[in-house]
Amino acid sequence: MSVEPADTALCFRLEGVAADMWRCVLEHGTLEGAVAALLEYYEVDPATLRLDLAAFVAELENNGLLIYR
Repeated sequence: MSVEPADTALCFRLEGVAADMWRCVLEHGTLEGAVAALLEYYEVDPATLRLDLAAFVAELENNGLLIYR
């Protein structure tokens, strides 16, 4: 069976911090919950982490991988 271009889908692979962010967002359901969990693993300024996580979630939403409610 041949695959036509319209039958293909994007594939995303997350590694390192991105994978941890994804896991925490899914597990905790809120940005603040995910931030709190990530702060247990990473030594980082909480404000910086919030900004980075919000940007990451926005990118996931823009790519149709996450619907934030």
